[in-house]
Amino acid sequence: MFDFSKKSVLGLDISDFSLKIIQLKGDKKGINFTGFIRKDIPAGVIQGGEIKKEEELITILKQALQEGRKNGLETRRVVCNLPEEKVFIRIIQLPKMKEEEVEQAIKWETEAQIPLTIDEVYLDWQIIEPLKNHLDHFDVLIAASPKTLIDGYLSVLKKTGLKPLALEPESMAMIRSLIKEDKPLAPAMVIDLGETGTNFVIFSASAIRFTSHIPILENNNDFVKQIQDYISFYREHNSHIHGTDGAIGQILLCGGKSLVGDLPSFLSKKLNLPVKLGNPWINIFITPPKNILGLSHKESIIYTTALGLALREFI
Repeated sequence: MFDFSKKSVLGLDISDFSLKIIQLKGDKKGINFTGFIRKDIPAGVIQGGEIKKEEELITILKQALQEGRKNGLETRRVVCNLPEEKVFIRIIQLPKMKEEEVEQAIKWETEAQIPLTIDEVYLDWQIIEPLKNHLDHFDVLIAASPKTLIDGYLSVLKKTGLKPLALEPESMAMIRSLIKEDKPLAPAMVIDLGETGTNFVIFSASAIRFTSHIPILENNNDFVKQIQDYISFYREHNSHIHGTDGAIGQILLCGGKSLVGDLPSFLSKKLNLPVKLGNPWINIFITPPKNILGLSHKESIIYTTALGLALREFI
């Protein structure tokens, strides 16, 4: 359900080479987009999603917020991303059990799935509502990230004067931005082509079912092969969700590299699937704006994750 009673919130998307901020504000009429800003980050400040030079990042973020005041950024409440390559997202299966036994079972299973001990990570999880009531197990979406990484991001946010509401994996923010909240959707793949790597997310039956992060592939054929491999993997391992016909129905693209050339047309022909640029406004406006506050619809693709982060407070 939508909740428009919240105050203004910032969606902050930090990567190795840039940060992007979006502000959304809710009222009784709906969600309003009230400001944005983008700022470059010099090489070496963040590497592979890990903050290496805290003071430099704090300075850059403070400058962005100060400049952003001229562009409508007013609140200090923020939802920030966690780099996808540093978050372990898995679907685990647990036998049906008593509610009080679930949490401990999730911890045991998570430790078997990740290369860190349970004491070294912050863990979040949710039981996914099944489409088939006769399943003999629970499907559980787990997300775990190193405590050192999260503590580093929280330290930067607080020292900048921001009030962190949540830290969230990029994949969850992308899905919230690109998938219509109240519209059932056949299995879909979302591909975020960023500055330093590519995120793949498969969304099906109202939940994330698969995520992966890889470095940028310069060769188009290698990129197509990677997509095909992920599609095959999903088809072979998830028949209990939709049955044998639960194939990927479409691919949505986002991120700055998705705007290079006519990538949707190229991929559609190679994969024999509908491929299009995602619409990050789909849960905010009935008709996507061609230009709003100086942000064009095409450029808004770059802000997909930031928009999804801010939307967390409203959806």
